[in-house]
Amino acid sequence: MASNNNSGIVSKWYCYGDIAYLETKLCLGDRLEFECSGMYTHWGIHVGGYKNMQHAVIHCDIFDGGAAFSTDKASSASRKSEIRADKIGKILGGYGKVRINNSTDKTIESLDPNVIVKVAKIMQRRKTPIDVNLLDSNSEYFVNLCRYDRHWSSQVFAGYNFGIEGKRYTSKNIADLEDEVCPGDRLEFGHALHSHWGIYVGRYNDKEHAVIHFSISGGWSSFSKKKTSSSAFAASQKPEILADPIGKILGASGRVRINNTRDQTVQPLNPYDIIRSAKKMHRVKTPIDYDLLDNNCEHFVNLCRYNKPHSEQAEAVQTTGENVILFILGFTSLLIVLYLSYPKLRGIQQQLSWW
Repeated sequence: MASNNNSGIVSKWYCYGDIAYLETKLCLGDRLEFECSGMYTHWGIHVGGYKNMQHAVIHCDIFDGGAAFSTDKASSASRKSEIRADKIGKILGGYGKVRINNSTDKTIESLDPNVIVKVAKIMQRRKTPIDVNLLDSNSEYFVNLCRYDRHWSSQVFAGYNFGIEGKRYTSKNIADLEDEVCPGDRLEFGHALHSHWGIYVGRYNDKEHAVIHFSISGGWSSFSKKKTSSSAFAASQKPEILADPIGKILGASGRVRINNTRDQTVQPLNPYDIIRSAKKMHRVKTPIDYDLLDNNCEHFVNLCRYNKPHSEQAEAVQTTGENVILFILGFTSLLIVLYLSYPKLRGIQQQLSWW
């Protein structure tokens, strides 16, 4: 798979025998244009590895009797439209040709490739109904919704991981999490005393399933020890905004889950804007002075997702601290009252003994 984003390119045509070479040129989110038979072209979105396929294409069309591409669209009114995932070769059928065609990028800014792919996958898994017709809702209409329509992508994501608190995953079943997580999701990494947080951004800086988070380069375990102790950060270990794969942050013994519960009280931003904000702060190395109560990793992810820094962990610490202080003050006051009252109690005891 190519390392760039193929923005705006229109490649040469490839036939069935050239598919392996085409696959080396593909990028996530590419529009693939198929010319099989008849007078129409067919379109799909390249999503990479999916459903045991290395280079899967998600596309929408009329399917009849298991055929992956209808060659008779004009008479397909009675057939069923469906969004499905197929290999490039299956869509070609052995005799067509295919090319990468992202020419519309020159007039419309495309979404982040991870968003494009996730939108296509969600629509395929949900079996999102689309009334296919030749002029208004054809296969090209579907791929353009996935690649360019920010409003549409927000609608797709809105009902997916909105407000959810997912199950916890370990390094043993991390692949299941990677299939469920959406760009812009908050990921909570479990720890005995606290949680570490990051924003999932998908493929980024040649890292698959990258998470942007506020930590130290020595890793989360080192960061955790510093956070839960009174030792200060060394100059070379000052927390910064990092991008790491989920597995690296998780480690061998950690747990992680999707946690977007704050969506229920605060409206999240568009997924495109969430990951753009996180990536921008990472690229420009936005300086943040770490503070457990005012500037921690949870503040960072909430700033990205809601445009408002907030930390429930910090509030819990503050509340606990206030309760401890109140208890100490109350207990101290009780001791003072007892101490001051002791001479009077002693006098009463002596008077009673005279009787």
